[in-house]
Amino acid sequence: MFAIHALLATVAPGLGLPNASSSGKSDPEQAPVTLPSARRDALPKAKVKRLVTEGLKITTPIKLGRKGVWEDLVFQIRNRWRTSEVVRLYCHGKHAANMRVVAEQLEKQSGGIIVQRAGGTILLYRGPGYIPDRPLS
Repeated sequence: MFAIHALLATVAPGLGLPNASSSGKSDPEQAPVTLPSARRDALPKAKVKRLVTEGLKITTPIKLGRKGVWEDLVFQIRNRWRTSEVVRLYCHGKHAANMRVVAEQLEKQSGGIIVQRAGGTILLYRGPGYIPDRPLS
């Protein structure tokens, strides 16, 4: 097992595997980093905090079905955005295990900004310049 980690650490140093010289502890420089959305970084931290607290108060999330991200889901998201700034989505099953990809698809297809992604829940913000009747791209 140690030899495999040493080999992988030399071949792919950015995978976050433990360093061959350390005693099982991972090197903080090699730890995997999940970068937030570049559009989320443009929002002020106070606004992100407000959106997260507002999104966590939502009691009826939109459930992501077996089909994943498709046109009807985007339509449901846009209908919710007419009344609130944030939509709460709940993923379970195969989509909960693959939430990074689902979050990227949601950002691209809906035009929103992922505010938070934790557990099986995604909070999606409509954006500062949201136009309600903009055609889907």
